[in-house]
Amino acid sequence: MQSVTLDSNIFISAFVFRGEPLRLLQMAQDGLIRLDVSDTILDELGRVLHDKFEWSAEDVKVVQAKILSFANHVTPIEAVHVVQADADDDAILECAAAARSDFLVTGDKHLLTLGSFRGTRIIKPAAFLALGRER
Repeated sequence: MQSVTLDSNIFISAFVFRGEPLRLLQMAQDGLIRLDVSDTILDELGRVLHDKFEWSAEDVKVVQAKILSFANHVTPIEAVHVVQADADDDAILECAAAARSDFLVTGDKHLLTLGSFRGTRIIKPAAFLALGRER
């Protein structure tokens, strides 16, 4: 089973805009992929849903609990300093490294530019979904 860390922007897109990001979450919920997540990613998701999209604190907690019900929760123990342009992106890399994720799925150009990090391939949602069609 492939393991995947989703950037917080993918979670946000899944819950707000649906589409391919929601398909990724459904794959994880259905047990087709292992979803790796950290508290930092969940906190960022909650902050953006609440502050930018005006979700209630209760709705945010429900979504976070739902994710935790089927995700592999990891606690990164190593801080990395890789993304100079946006240091917040380092937390996504820390999660992927701690979980030894096969893939990091993101729409973030700073992460995509890396291509990979410690054996984790960094790709867009459509590219990840296309991998499943190739098999």
